[in-house]
Amino acid sequence: MRVLMLGRGGCGRTTLSVLLARELAKIGFKPLIIDADESNRGITKLLGVPEPAWLIEAMGGSEEVYKVVHGVLRRVIPLCGCLIKSSDGITLIQAGKLMVGGEGCACPIHLAALSLLRSLKDSFKEPVIIDTGSSVEFLGRGLSGGLIDLALFVADGAQENVELAVRIERMCAELGIPNFIVVVNKTYMEGSSITNRFQGLGFKVMGLVRFDPLIYWSSLQGGPLKAGLAAMDSRRLVNELLTTLSLKAGGK
Repeated sequence: MRVLMLGRGGCGRTTLSVLLARELAKIGFKPLIIDADESNRGITKLLGVPEPAWLIEAMGGSEEVYKVVHGVLRRVIPLCGCLIKSSDGITLIQAGKLMVGGEGCACPIHLAALSLLRSLKDSFKEPVIIDTGSSVEFLGRGLSGGLIDLALFVADGAQENVELAVRIERMCAELGIPNFIVVVNKTYMEGSSITNRFQGLGFKVMGLVRFDPLIYWSSLQGGPLKAGLAAMDSRRLVNELLTTLSLKAGGK
């Protein structure tokens, strides 16, 4: 199960990635999160782990990534320093971050993440959650070839989510991603107008994740993610995801 997390900045995509991975771990899976967001460094705080070495560094840096990905340079990439596991059973690997003014675009970071994803395609049977950035750039990196089983678009209450979802769904279809679902996040009510708008356009809205004060306060404190209502909703969402992809708890 390879789930691509998409959505505009501030929608709660990274938080929901962690919540889904937690619920998967609780029912016997060993989830891996690939952090392909080149800007946001907050996922390690949410997981309560130190920041591991970046994948792009293990591949030799930005210039070497292109050589490795395009087969010009053949080398074994040591991943041991890039992997870190949280206390609740989630493994994290970070592709890299843009840290210096003028260092260039995010292309090498995205290519490093895609190279890892391709290498895991046939050998890694546990769930993989790919947390992307807030733009559509990652969808232009060659995700075709069965790398992704499901794209999950995280929408908050703003109406501009609808236009973005229309564009992203089209791009996912062009890449051959077989499933596209919408989850309305940080909502205060059932059957909100944004949900109705999505459904009216033919989108599959798999669920609602309620606004959770515990998430808000744990974010202010800068510590590991704490959740109540949103964790309950994420549990239901995981069950629906497994049903959609015909999987059972524990990977059976």
